[in-house]
Amino acid sequence: MARSRARRNLSRYSSKRLFVVSTEGYRTEPTYFDYFNHPDRKGDFTIRVLKHRTKTDPEEVLRRLIHFRRQKNPGRDTEYWMVLDKDNWTENQLDSVCAKANKEGVQVALSNPCFEAWLYLHMAQARPFTDAQDCLSRLQGQAASYEKSKYDVSQFTPGLADAVSRAEQLDTNPNTSWPREQGSHMYKLMNQLKKYGLDF
Repeated sequence: MARSRARRNLSRYSSKRLFVVSTEGYRTEPTYFDYFNHPDRKGDFTIRVLKHRTKTDPEEVLRRLIHFRRQKNPGRDTEYWMVLDKDNWTENQLDSVCAKANKEGVQVALSNPCFEAWLYLHMAQARPFTDAQDCLSRLQGQAASYEKSKYDVSQFTPGLADAVSRAEQLDTNPNTSWPREQGSHMYKLMNQLKKYGLDF
């Protein structure tokens, strides 16, 4: 009974590629992805963001994805993505969780030092940031109205193609599980969405 109910709950996703996204932050990243679920948006995909109420660590981000897959069993036409920040996590912590994600068939889109680095790339070519706070300050220099808790994604999306191109240029070793230098692997997720009709 429980399994059949779970399948009914996901029936509306069945005709499209489902991207299940688990994020470290609970406001900034979900706001960004929710924009691409607008009913007028073209594309043969649906994004399901696993919402939560507090900022969490990378291990918890992965656990939410695994729990969702076991509970909902959405099927083969599904991709699972973790969206992380480098922030203060150590390389060992990130290497460990990325290895676990790989075993689970989960892909990782990490931004270094933070998700604002990805947003910044929509506006301009990234310069070296001192830290996440410096990145945030520089982003607000480009988009004065930006706040982590509330912002208009549409001010960034005209630069999405530029953001992907700039992130690709910054990624000198794209085969690594996460960018050791400043940059973002969000471009990998956006390129996957493009395969299913996201226009940029």
